[in-house]
Amino acid sequence: MRATAAQAHGNPFGHGHGHGPAALKAPRTANVIVKGTVASVDGSVVTVDVLRADHHGRALRGQQVQLDVAAARVFVRDVNADGTRDLGDVAAGDRVLAQLRVPRGAALDLTQPFAARRLLDVGPAPAPAPANDDN
Repeated sequence: MRATAAQAHGNPFGHGHGHGPAALKAPRTANVIVKGTVASVDGSVVTVDVLRADHHGRALRGQQVQLDVAAARVFVRDVNADGTRDLGDVAAGDRVLAQLRVPRGAALDLTQPFAARRLLDVGPAPAPAPANDDN
């Protein structure tokens, strides 16, 4: 008579050892995309006036939101010509697109900065074209 793998390990019922205790799961988060203009930059916190947001961030539209970009990937042109593209190149008035993670299902707390994953700075808004009065 041949023993099965479960019997060889000491379990006569053939059910194995199971999967162990259930692991704790991280809280569910939603990915939010916001567009707006930079109001101020203070250290690693960027304050943005939100003009547009996706479905998950609809409560942020028209609000001023603080973004903690310490761990974020920052995409920006080297405006100050110091050889590095960093938060020093982000200035007030620049148009930005930010990706952040917020807790799903909970009310958004605007008093604390949101942890941004990405910050894309597309520069200041272009100047309006002068009116052409050739009549």
